[in-house]
Amino acid sequence: SKKPLTSYNLFFQDEHERMIQVRDPELESSMLSRVIGGRWRALDTASRCRYQLMAAKLLSEHKEGNAKRLGNKKNNPPTNSQEQTDAESLYEALKTSNAGNQQII
Repeated sequence: SKKPLTSYNLFFQDEHERMIQVRDPELESSMLSRVIGGRWRALDTASRCRYQLMAAKLLSEHKEGNAKRLGNKKNNPPTNSQEQTDAESLYEALKTSNAGNQQII
């Protein structure tokens, strides 16, 4: 199945939708992408963490779906993305802690 979106992809979708509504029609797509990339690099840790948690949740659901579809987890390829691994660990930690009971996402 299709790979889940990364935290950056989720952020890009949100920003792109917002900017499309108010953007200058003369602004080219490549410039729009550069602006969104700059906003991602300047994003504060708390906001970035929100997107990392959403991406980790999508990744977890994706892996569970693959495991069910394939019959076991041994058939799933390992994740090489450090961002996804870190976000997935954070998501699991929040699920098991008291903070996980609060609405974060």
